[in-house]
Amino acid sequence: MRSAPPFRRLAALWHDRTGTSVIEMSIILPVLVVMVCGAADVGMAFLQQIRIQQAAARTMEMAL
Repeated sequence: MRSAPPFRRLAALWHDRTGTSVIEMSIILPVLVVMVCGAADVGMAFLQQIRIQQAAARTMEMAL
C-alpha cells in the first residue's frame, strides 16, 4: 500500500502553520494602506477647507 505517504504529506502540509502570518499580512496590509491614505486625504481636505475659509475671511476684512 504505497498511497499512504502522499496523504501523510498532504496532512502535514494542512497542519503546517509556518507561512500563516505572511499570508495574513499580505491580505491585511493593502486594506490598512488604503485606510491610512484615505485618512490622510480627508485630513488634507479639511486643512484645505480651513485655508479657504481663512482666505475668504481675510478678503472680507480687506474689503471692509
